Amino acid sequence: METEERGEVPLPKGVTPHKLRHTFASTLIACGEDPASVMAQLGHTDPKFTLRVYTHMMRRSPAERARLKALIRGDAGSAVELRGSRVTA
Repeated sequence: METEERGEVPLPKGVTPHKLRHTFASTLIACGEDPASVMAQLGHTDPKFTLRVYTHMMRRSPAERARLKALIRGDAGSAVELRGSRVTA
């Protein structure tokens, strides 16, 4: 049975479950979530693996973290501020 037939909305073209998972984890890390908590949510058993994959997201300035948190909360204007930033997942 197709996604639409089950009443589900398909993912946009180019978006995969793996990319969504990576974005979720990257966003948590960039917002300062404890890596051990992220590791548990992803089901990783090796902290070295989690850190190796997501360490680049830990290198965010306080201003970048604040803008990302504002975007997640839906604060007005945060998306405009992020356009020129390197806050990406």
